[in-house]
Amino acid sequence: MVKVRLINLKENLRISEIDSDALPSDFKRRINDFQARLTELCFEHQRNRIGIRNIGNTIRYDSEINDIFNDCFLKATRNNSELIQFFLASLKACNSDSIAFLYFSEDFRETSKVVDNSSISTSHWIQMIELLREVMEFKNLEVKQVYLLEILSLPNHQFIEANDSKFSRIIELK
Repeated sequence: MVKVRLINLKENLRISEIDSDALPSDFKRRINDFQARLTELCFEHQRNRIGIRNIGNTIRYDSEINDIFNDCFLKATRNNSELIQFFLASLKACNSDSIAFLYFSEDFRETSKVVDNSSISTSHWIQMIELLREVMEFKNLEVKQVYLLEILSLPNHQFIEANDSKFSRIIELK
């Protein structure tokens, strides 16, 4: 499941939650492709191991995952200290009327152990937007729609704690 938020650059960076049906179809397809590949990677990573524990580098360097993303559909799983620079540089690089940032919810990170807790979260987005709102006006940007796509879970799958609480295991729900 994915929670979708829209940052309206034309209305002083107002953030609102919207229905995922409002997303461009290309973004929906990319989300599905990412979730499918991430599910595969989780199963591959836990095979013959206790479970999953921080596969951030695997995600970062996986060619199939990297092919899903482009200048206007971005993987925002990096360290939260890089957020403002990443956000502004991405806005500048995107030559479309829409841009999307995909990231993991705090609960998903905690239960899945896919990435560590230094990754970007909704609270980091909100803090950054509030800071930018105080010091900048966004008037002449070509990007009209900025989507924050928060991964809450993987379809038809669940993460459970492995024998060691530092690890998780992915299971398919029937």
